[in-house]
Amino acid sequence: MADTIKTAVAIPKDIFTQTDVLAKELKVSRSVVVSMALKALIHKFENKCMQAKINEAFDDDHTQEDLENQALAESSMLEIWKDELLRVVIRKGDSLRRLMVLGTTP
Repeated sequence: MADTIKTAVAIPKDIFTQTDVLAKELKVSRSVVVSMALKALIHKFENKCMQAKINEAFDDDHTQEDLENQALAESSMLEIWKDELLRVVIRKGDSLRRLMVLGTTP
C-alpha cells in the first residue's frame, strides 16, 4: 500500500455531501475520492504550466539574433537535405546504369 498521511481539512458542507455521494456511487472511501480530485487538480495545473512554457518558447517576440540563428539552422538543414537527395539520386542513377548495362530496365 502507498504511503498515506492523515490530515484534517475544512470543506464546505455541500462539497462534503457531494464527495460522500460520489464515494458511495464509486464504492470507494471519501479519502479515495479526495485523492482522485487532488490528483486531477494537480495534473491540470501541471499541464497548464507546461502549456505556458511551450507558448513562451514559441512566442513571436524573437530577437534579431534568434531569427538569424533560426535562418542559419534552416539553411544548414536545407544543405544537408540537398546533399542527401543528391546521394540518393546518384545511387539510383548508378543502379539504373547497371541495369541498363545488363540489358534490363526497372
